[in-house]
Amino acid sequence: RLKLCTIADLIEYRRTRELATEMLRLARERQEPALQVTAHYTLGTVLFYLGELVASREHFEEGIALCDSSLDQRLTMPDGRDPGVSCRAQMARVLWLLGYPDQALTLSVAAQTLAQELAQPLAMAFALFLDMLLRQFRREAVDTQNRAESLLALTRDHGLPQYAAWAEGLQGWASAGTGQAVGIARIRESLARQDQMGSVLSRPHCLALLADALARDGQIEAGLTAVAEGLTAVNRFEERYYEAELHRLKGELLQKSGASGRREAARCFAQGVEVAAKQGARSLELRAVLSLARSLRQEGRSVQARTMLAPIYGWFTDGLGTADLREAKALLDELAEDGS
Repeated sequence: RLKLCTIADLIEYRRTRELATEMLRLARERQEPALQVTAHYTLGTVLFYLGELVASREHFEEGIALCDSSLDQRLTMPDGRDPGVSCRAQMARVLWLLGYPDQALTLSVAAQTLAQELAQPLAMAFALFLDMLLRQFRREAVDTQNRAESLLALTRDHGLPQYAAWAEGLQGWASAGTGQAVGIARIRESLARQDQMGSVLSRPHCLALLADALARDGQIEAGLTAVAEGLTAVNRFEERYYEAELHRLKGELLQKSGASGRREAARCFAQGVEVAAKQGARSLELRAVLSLARSLRQEGRSVQARTMLAPIYGWFTDGLGTADLREAKALLDELAEDGS
């Protein structure tokens, strides 16, 4: 008999994929839509964590299609959540990574709207939780803060301590961007609370938030320590969706350490580009290329920087108003002036 792994069990990603694949096979044989959609959701989720983004998107799309074609018999997952909400909310993060920031936001809003229509507190909390993470992906500190506050209010009413720990960590990340030292402390507290709960899910991502905040505060050694812990977690658990960002952050921290770190920083940026490209994570690839292009410009290599940045920026047709794409466009304009 197959046992569906809970979200806390997903750190055994390879085993979870095997179980969910077998579940999907049996569900199709027996023509059980609820079991099929649960298997698609689980496969989409585990493939997301493994960094297999295109395959992840396909399973979420199939899950959504099953839900939309079964409206006469509302499907539920074993924990009671609506799979239509869950697949949409998870797929939004995948779409951002794949390079579709605005499509991701539209789908995330749709997940929250559906959860509210169903008046299902667990689904509402889940959709809000993932929208908060999406806003952080998009570097929208104010929106991240607002979602975190709303999520904390929900957790007070319905429990959900893991969501609360993450909300507090994202509040810390958002406030760290405004120069508040308390933000770094809140991220550390979030990590400590997750440790107390025995949760290691998305550990590399949370450590990346800490490294980012430390970098902005000029705490180079502490930031490098956080990155090293994050990369260790990547390799230990094979949780790879934010791996490229950890390499990029390591490069940013090394650059701040002075001239001696710049050559190693360039290698880190290049590694971030390579990892993101392999995963098809266009948004993280753009971010890593942007860091590398800035580094090249500082060395007087503006032509090479523009040659590298222009193609990845030109690929995007979605999300041109987001922070990363605005900064890429601004740098391309400056690089063009350098060569004029």
